[in-house]
Amino acid sequence: MWFDPRFSGIVGGIMDSSIGVLGGVWGTMAGLLSRKGKHKRLVLSYAIVLIIVGVTSLFTGVYALIMQQPYHVWYPFLLPGLIVASILIPKYLSVKKIYAKAELYNIHFDETT
Repeated sequence: MWFDPRFSGIVGGIMDSSIGVLGGVWGTMAGLLSRKGKHKRLVLSYAIVLIIVGVTSLFTGVYALIMQQPYHVWYPFLLPGLIVASILIPKYLSVKKIYAKAELYNIHFDETT
């Protein structure tokens, strides 16, 4: 067993809530900035970092599950990893498309003035 249930609660609570808050901040940034075409590099880089953290957490949870660790060990890693993989990866792709549309709009708008 990698760690006991009490420590698992602490790790899970801190890690999962941190990923949730950081994901919420990213969603707010993406929603406010992408349509305007601003801070593309910041928003997309931030998403990539969150995706890397989430996928790492997912692989850690799967590895713990394969190693037959108890529920309280693999669950705090697997849950945020699945959430990030299923939500943030598709949202990253859609935000990237929104930035592309904003760039095309700005190019068209600049040519007409």
